[in-house]
Amino acid sequence: MLIELLVVIAIIAVLMAILMLSLRLPREQARSIACSSNLKTLVLGWRLYANENDSKIVDAHTPIPIEMIVSSPLWILMPPNPGNAPVEEKIEYIKQGALWPYVKSVDVYRCPSDGRKNSPAHKEAFRSYALPGGLNGVNDG
Repeated sequence: MLIELLVVIAIIAVLMAILMLSLRLPREQARSIACSSNLKTLVLGWRLYANENDSKIVDAHTPIPIEMIVSSPLWILMPPNPGNAPVEEKIEYIKQGALWPYVKSVDVYRCPSDGRKNSPAHKEAFRSYALPGGLNGVNDG
């Protein structure tokens, strides 16, 4: 009787493992679709900004406010101490960026598959996307 019970429990455990694996793929596909949608929204925001600003997109550099000697508006700003800044402060600095009037959803700036949220090394990470400065002909080298 005990052996039969253990066999049934083992079969249920195997079936649960198979079920959990089969559910992970659709969840990750849904996150991938959301991430693609975020990128599309950001690109649309960059294009709308360019349409209103002589075909120039927002500046890709993300200096902290102390270093804010730049000639063009920055797409986002960084807190003075970004490594230790809480997420709420990082969100406020995103809202101060030049792209915010065109993309007014904080969730768009973060990919749902970004695993840094649960990583101790990046516990306060928020933004997932970046913009290369070369898009405006800026030489970063």
